[in-house]
Amino acid sequence: MMCKRPQPTYCRLITDAALPPAANMARDEAILNQAAGAEVTLRFYRWRPWAFSIGYFQKYGDFERFERDGIPVVRRLSGGGAIYHADEIAYGLVAPYGAGPFGRRAGEVFERVHSSIAVGLGLLGVEACLSDGPSGASPLICFSRPQRYDVVVGERKILGSAQRRKGGFFLQHGSLPLSPNRFAPEALSLGELVDALPDDGRLVEVFAEAFEEAFGLRFERACLAAGEEAEAAKLAAGKYAAGTRWNRRR
Repeated sequence: MMCKRPQPTYCRLITDAALPPAANMARDEAILNQAAGAEVTLRFYRWRPWAFSIGYFQKYGDFERFERDGIPVVRRLSGGGAIYHADEIAYGLVAPYGAGPFGRRAGEVFERVHSSIAVGLGLLGVEACLSDGPSGASPLICFSRPQRYDVVVGERKILGSAQRRKGGFFLQHGSLPLSPNRFAPEALSLGELVDALPDDGRLVEVFAEAFEEAFGLRFERACLAAGEEAEAAKLAAGKYAAGTRWNRRR
């Protein structure tokens, strides 16, 4: 497949194959580090093997037992609670804050991005809204309870996100469970709410359309630039790989 390479001030849509935990986190960071190469980047991806990602401030010791049992554990660049990435589709959004269609405050970005995701769920026949639950300290497991601006159906959480800012840009990434998650039984999954689960292509199409409408953008399908690919490979091998100082830093 031939992919377009990014040009200045354009919005790109990247759909990755399922990747290992280190590769997924490395690609998100590489896009953020080189964000000036594109106005907005929206990436959709899956995880193989299934794994825990833990928030920047969480203690590795709380999850070490899972790694001993063969479940990979990787530390995110962003904060928030841990997520067991299993049967899900994840997104990563890198864009400037305080410029263009995105707000300056973190809460404003969460609210607007999650509102667009709720609209996308509506296109799939799921009536979702944003939680008005309290903010504050994140739970150990992200999906165990809704926080303010999380996407909910009724009282149950179906999508949450975390954010990191750098050099005038933000990275916001989150995940949508497609089937029940054994480490977060309180959460909902899309497969429990629709008669037939859409394939990944349809999910990407629906959510990209919702983002375009919400923010007045037009996405072009693309791949990472060569420099981003090289940086991501370096980060995956040296920073995010199993057993590294980064993953066990707290």
